[in-house]
Amino acid sequence: MRLGSPHYFYRLDSGVTLPERPLDSAYRANLWRPGDGGLMPPGVHGRVFAAWWAMHTLHLFSNRDYSLSVVYRGTDLVHRSGVYPGFARFPFMEPGDLQIGNTWTAPEARGRGIARAAIARIVTQHARPGRRFWYLCETDNAPSIAVIERMGFQRVGEGAKRPRLGLLALGAYVITTEPVTQAGSGSP
Repeated sequence: MRLGSPHYFYRLDSGVTLPERPLDSAYRANLWRPGDGGLMPPGVHGRVFAAWWAMHTLHLFSNRDYSLSVVYRGTDLVHRSGVYPGFARFPFMEPGDLQIGNTWTAPEARGRGIARAAIARIVTQHARPGRRFWYLCETDNAPSIAVIERMGFQRVGEGAKRPRLGLLALGAYVITTEPVTQAGSGSP
């Protein structure tokens, strides 16, 4: 995500059941959680993931459901989606909510339903009464928008990351507008 760029905010409320989306047999999926061994699952690298692992370890998230959904073809990582409880960056989230983000699919694996299967698995495995799932994406990310809308998430607004203490890096995502609804449709 580009800092300060406009984002759409999507939400899936509790009680919505998503159909299981099986992966082709060439792929294997796993939901990695801290404590499963190592700082990160195989193939996932980067300081940002280490920072989130540290936030989980230090109990800075609003709940203990931080995890990463990973999909492999053989030993190659072809998809990852982070599952993040609320913290200061997401003030609109309730304590039990989760945000699905930092989603990536390898270019050669795109268009095969892998992201949809991963999101369905996340929602199924993390479902709890009253829990809401959030998804943010840049307003110009058409593939991401198409996937999340096909999954039944509803656009609840638009906004951006706003600076805190004059620093965008310390900022929070703020919903600044409600979705535009068509007359009589009740949906964005």
